[in-house]
Amino acid sequence: MEEKAAFCPGCGHQIKSKSEQFVGDAGRVTGEVIEGAVDLTEKAYDKTKPVVKDAGRKTKGFVKGVAKKLKGEEEKS
Repeated sequence: MEEKAAFCPGCGHQIKSKSEQFVGDAGRVTGEVIEGAVDLTEKAYDKTKPVVKDAGRKTKGFVKGVAKKLKGEEEKS
């Protein structure tokens, strides 16, 4: 088989150079890593969403309480 042959003369299978194989493999692995990172990010978001929502409610309640207290003190003055 010739060194720069694009196809196998016996079976007709396409032959890729080492650099083409490396680029293809690197792209596949990169895609898998990105998919895994997206999956982990979605799972983390799902787990933290209720905590953040609850913290928002508590903060809102705290701020309202402080505002109410301050308003009461202003009325006393």
